Amino acid sequence: MAPGGQIRATVVHRPKTTGSHDVQDSSEDGAATPGRQIRATVVHLPKTNRSQALRNSGVSKQKKPTTTTKASSIIRAIEQLEGSFRRRTILFGLDCGTEFIKASYYVSTENDTNDQPVSTKEVHTVNWPNNSPIVRARAAFDNDGNLRLASDVDSAVRDGKVQSCETIGHLKPMLYEDRMKVERSLVLDKLWDPRTALVDALGSFEITPQLAACGETVPLLHDEDASKDNRAQGSQPHSAGNTSPREVPHFEIYARLMGWAFREAASYVSTKHDDLNWQRAKDENSPLAGHNVRVALLVPSKSTVTSREHVVAAARAAGIPNFFLVREAAAALACHLVRCLENVNAESLVGKTFIMLDWGAGSVDLEVWKILSLSPLRVQARYKTQSEWNGARTANTHAEKLVLNGVRDMEELLDSMSLARGRTVTQKDAGAEIREEFEMEKRFPNGIEARLLKIRGLPTDKDSRLHGDAGVRLDEDDNAFIQESTTEPVSYALYQCMHWLNFEASKPQGSRIRIDGIVGTGGGVLNAYARQKLREDIEKHCHSLHQGITIPVHFPELSSTYASLTQTASGGVLLLADGESTSDRIVERSYFSLRYKGNNAKVVYFVRKDHTLDATGVKVMLDTRMLPQDENEGLKLKEDVFYSETIKKRGVSLDQQQIKDLDKLVICHHLTKEELRFIPQVSSPTNPWSTSRDYYKFQSSLEMTFEGQEACFTTTIPRNGTFGYDEDPGDNPIVKKARIDFRGILRSVGAIVEGEKTAIDSFPEGPPSVDSEDEEAEEGEEYSWDSGDEDDSGEEDVDVDEDMEDDSDDSDEPWDDEELWRHVGFS
Repeated sequence: MAPGGQIRATVVHRPKTTGSHDVQDSSEDGAATPGRQIRATVVHLPKTNRSQALRNSGVSKQKKPTTTTKASSIIRAIEQLEGSFRRRTILFGLDCGTEFIKASYYVSTENDTNDQPVSTKEVHTVNWPNNSPIVRARAAFDNDGNLRLASDVDSAVRDGKVQSCETIGHLKPMLYEDRMKVERSLVLDKLWDPRTALVDALGSFEITPQLAACGETVPLLHDEDASKDNRAQGSQPHSAGNTSPREVPHFEIYARLMGWAFREAASYVSTKHDDLNWQRAKDENSPLAGHNVRVALLVPSKSTVTSREHVVAAARAAGIPNFFLVREAAAALACHLVRCLENVNAESLVGKTFIMLDWGAGSVDLEVWKILSLSPLRVQARYKTQSEWNGARTANTHAEKLVLNGVRDMEELLDSMSLARGRTVTQKDAGAEIREEFEMEKRFPNGIEARLLKIRGLPTDKDSRLHGDAGVRLDEDDNAFIQESTTEPVSYALYQCMHWLNFEASKPQGSRIRIDGIVGTGGGVLNAYARQKLREDIEKHCHSLHQGITIPVHFPELSSTYASLTQTASGGVLLLADGESTSDRIVERSYFSLRYKGNNAKVVYFVRKDHTLDATGVKVMLDTRMLPQDENEGLKLKEDVFYSETIKKRGVSLDQQQIKDLDKLVICHHLTKEELRFIPQVSSPTNPWSTSRDYYKFQSSLEMTFEGQEACFTTTIPRNGTFGYDEDPGDNPIVKKARIDFRGILRSVGAIVEGEKTAIDSFPEGPPSVDSEDEEAEEGEEYSWDSGDEDDSGEEDVDVDEDMEDDSDDSDEPWDDEELWRHVGFS
């Protein structure tokens, strides 16, 4: 293929004249595809070379070429070459987890460009440079100041260019608000360590502009022309609230890690499909052009808008194209259900309700789903998502505390380790080595058998678990304590969920929600002892809450380790393959303007939380304003767009203090003197007797529309400064636009749409009162993973669907089908 997406066909004939014909290629829907031309060039060749050239070009030899036959030959040549360069669909599922990075992909067959149902057999796992489907999610700066990522860190540690304690891990939780303070200090200590000044090694890779493009952290947003100029000049948007890149170094490192993972995944796919022409996939500056690429980025199920905006900013900085945020638990369930449907007659799953437990290294996600149909795949959420940052990696911290608290002579330990390493080792360094080694040892153990953590240079003190150069010995009781400490918060989260479901059934007009099984996935369920402990705890919960009824618990077979770890990435691919899963645009944040009246202000919405964005846009007429000229007799215009994740009801009025506490996006435009030449100029409103007319008086409107995955704010000012009848701006109005990336504000794929149940946050205070005025008795609506039928009536309360109040099966016993679970690799 020629550069620039051109397809060149060569047709030869004897005439001495030369000509060319340009044919505009069209996409599948009939629309012309910009930038893709099929050029047929007619070349003069001697008569003796004519036959060979025709054979090479694929055009059959004609005895007496005519104008008609020449044209048809060219068209046939074009059609033949076009068939071999058809756009293909490539879907990626990228799970940049707390401990490991996993990825899956799907490549459509040749000439198959439409969205088609995808089976799990067509979804493949990416093998990383370490020849494994998982790779550690960490970074490090080597002795030369170079940033190493993922598998490169492993090789740098082996070569002695990086110390284990200097690696930077657990970057993912730092993008999520509730974990930032806990995690960030550990990384910032390393980044600002005066011994290495590692933060300076980040160079010019700054994520601040990407945060600004999402409307987060950097509050000022400039118009499109100014933004293009800024990008062209490599400058950041001007803002008094600009955040220094030095304040978010972990974002930059995580963005580089995401970029590394995506490029490595694309490179792996190119080795399996060399006809994609992605030979330079690893090059950051090489676009993956010519094909329909979509990427599912897995995020914890219960993440705030701000947290998702951080992920979006990091992905934008990493250069990941056309990505969607997908909930981890929903992806895991999608993969599981599709596998069930492919392997056995799974119709018995319809109407059943399952608790989905995604126990990862960082977060634990809990969701309750009722399966409405399998073809097409439709589910119903029955419980508000629960996410906790107490995943399987907390076992490493428990191991560190157990070992260090048992050391009798800490000074001797640190001196011995320092001597062996030729540098000063602190207690923090020693703890980091213990966590690192325990992660490697406990990764896929079969239980709690005794094991050695291979840490060199230790003194010999068996009472302190220290065995010299052999390492740290953890016996069976130690490992049991560590696993029990890790399992306890997961068990408690399940108890909260089951308690709440039981409480809902006891309410007047409450719907009975029978749980037919608990499905566990993720790295946390791969320890046999932890699994057994969790089963025992669930059995206790069942006896106390469900009058002795036992709920079946299903975990992946221990032999299918990698399949369990990559299930969310594969599920992300399956959800992207279903076009409906990414079609709806439901927002999780309200955007509005304020209409002031006295000391209060009324909220005027552009879009309300939990509602669908209107593609036609919502226009708000702003009050008449008088603004001063700038130094060039132009005007600097600022528009305040307020947003909130709690304000969503109609008729809301705010007082001065509430207005002061609002978050806002400030949209900045510059209007020139030429643009304003017909706008009335008046005296200062504070000095009406002044003869200086240095203020502009005008009316304006602000409209919010949704284009692609961006929100566009359009400011319109009539040329004469005044709207006409029916808010008509007149001819050639002044129009200024500003855009923000809206992917973080949109509800992620797999999210609950309507009727979210309010989970109980704490015990033993117990469930809230049934008569509580704030409590909403709502049921989830049917939807395709992330979307459903939006209620346009504007009512805030959702009626319970009477058809869903009772399950179709009146039996009190949970449903179970051992053969079905066995077929799909679950025990």
